[in-house]
Amino acid sequence: MKPQPAVPPLHQFQTTANSRLEQLRELCQALGAKLIILVPPTPSSEDAVRQMTIAAQNTGVDTLVPIDPTALSAKYYQPDELHLNPEGAALFTSALATFLPQTIARKSMALPDD
Repeated sequence: MKPQPAVPPLHQFQTTANSRLEQLRELCQALGAKLIILVPPTPSSEDAVRQMTIAAQNTGVDTLVPIDPTALSAKYYQPDELHLNPEGAALFTSALATFLPQTIARKSMALPDD
């Protein structure tokens, strides 16, 4: 596998991500939308996924992580070793198709009645 770009140190990542997510959340809120981050798998992205999830939680943004990045080996990626190949995309899409309705149902049940 090709070396992947390193995730910045935790403090730097959190500072940058928090600022950007807060701006995006505020923009979406001003436009009557809700920001939800879909975090795709990438090789060796376990730490990046965790950091992104923490940053999103810190800023009140929901994240969807339908598949554990460690569940997909190199064989599920294209030669660039970053993008999913058709087999990997099928696994990701299947996981998302299962995960998304469950997440929406949980969120709907948690909403207060108007």
